[in-house]
Amino acid sequence: MKWAAVDDSQTSCDGDTCTTSSGARWAGSFSDNGSRWVKLTNPRSGTQGGVYFNHADGNKWYLAKPVSNKAAGWTTWNGQRYRLACWR
Repeated sequence: MKWAAVDDSQTSCDGDTCTTSSGARWAGSFSDNGSRWVKLTNPRSGTQGGVYFNHADGNKWYLAKPVSNKAAGWTTWNGQRYRLACWR
């Protein structure tokens, strides 16, 4: 799993007047044991400091705030919930 902060600047124009806002967002991807990398989307903060996000196939994932460089949580696949852990 990889996450990176990426530019998310927005520009909108109304006639000859344009407004630009600068910003950033998280972009993530995941590879399961060497398989191809797929996008992780819609990252959002959990109430306990973890993060919820979606796999490219639409399944929901959650990782709690890391403890000792390991984050534990869950993923769903075909309606079933499975444990998930990531570490450095």
